[in-house]
Amino acid sequence: YNDIPNKLESGGDTYWEQGLIIGVGSGVAPVESTGGKSRIQARRAAIIDSQRQLLETIRGVHIDSETTVRNLELNSEEVKTILHGFLKGFQILNESYKEVDRIYTVVVGVHLYGEYGLQPIVRPILNSTQKQTSSQVTTDLNPKKEYYSSLILDAKGLKIPKVLFPTISSVTGKVIYSTETIPSTLMSQRGFVEYSDSLTAALSNS
Repeated sequence: YNDIPNKLESGGDTYWEQGLIIGVGSGVAPVESTGGKSRIQARRAAIIDSQRQLLETIRGVHIDSETTVRNLELNSEEVKTILHGFLKGFQILNESYKEVDRIYTVVVGVHLYGEYGLQPIVRPILNSTQKQTSSQVTTDLNPKKEYYSSLILDAKGLKIPKVLFPTISSVTGKVIYSTETIPSTLMSQRGFVEYSDSLTAALSNS
């Protein structure tokens, strides 16, 4: 992740290929503070700002084509509590201090995937909302068919939005890949989706 912080000066962004959400914050030392104290105060302010930027970026992540994390949070106090707890697990990826300007910059991040990522904590919430419409979903899975370890889709040029839980349907409209067709144990072990910037990279990760 060493190259990621250099791409942003402020705000936040989601790096789907690297599986990372980051927030960049800055803090200025109070005029009256001097020496090491000014640096400590500026760093503290920068961390608070970076957490705020990170939270806003997380809220903008698309769960599926229609729902963002913000939508889930607005409809549930439980989601809000879970989200703030998740935010506490942030990691400091980079930090710097400009002595002349007395400005401290901090880059923090959380994972999209993996055991401690955003994906596994959102999935149970998404499943609870999907139960209301599950009767309308027709799957195209046949128990006699052979199962594969991975599915790679080359979507270059299609401008498909990146989401945590995409749904893949056949040409007839039948769902062939979704959170309802993948066993939860398998999803916990391998995750649900990963994005790569090239077909070569996707093959190496499969």
